[in-house]
Amino acid sequence: MTIIVTLSGTAVAASSMIDRAMRLISQISPGVSPTTDEYTTGLEALNAMLDSWRTERLACIAIQDESLTLVASQASYTIGLGGDLNTNRPVKIEGAYLVDSGGVSYQVNLIEYDEYASIGLKSSTSTLPNYLYYAPDMPLGNLWVYPVPSAANTLHVLTWTPQMAYTTTATTAYLAPGWENAIVYNLAMEIAPEFEKVPSQLVLQMAQTTK
Repeated sequence: MTIIVTLSGTAVAASSMIDRAMRLISQISPGVSPTTDEYTTGLEALNAMLDSWRTERLACIAIQDESLTLVASQASYTIGLGGDLNTNRPVKIEGAYLVDSGGVSYQVNLIEYDEYASIGLKSSTSTLPNYLYYAPDMPLGNLWVYPVPSAANTLHVLTWTPQMAYTTTATTAYLAPGWENAIVYNLAMEIAPEFEKVPSQLVLQMAQTTK
């Protein structure tokens, strides 16, 4: 299940946002398209900026509720593309809960590494694990549940869903309300130094406000 976010009715291409960002810093004039090199620079900057936003809670377009069936006597599970939970590797897990065979939900408490490390007997078992430690390793993250499950209940994790990268300038994506302007104005700030441009105070203000 995904927590639904209203998206714009029209898919927006990376090239369209790069064009606008270039115009905002006067790198190109209205009616003129960027060169191939300018598009390449703009796309690299766009994806680098979106990647940096992955660590920010407010820059997530949704919270994804994803589930994994636990295996008796198995304490750890991989999460990411090709992992036990096959999804985009999350930057952060917002919350978790467990659902038993009768459909009853139980809260699972998120803990940090030092708290998990301090557990003396990590092999203790229970039908209802009530702690979860997430190690955001690369390329797959690791989920550690405690106590070790003794039943095949379902673990739900609430993960941050960031705006994904654009493969090419022709790649399109549906954006949540307000996202296009936030991307365009902040992209203008991102690319300005590469073209030795100084953004106007209005562009700076809009970058801050829209984000």
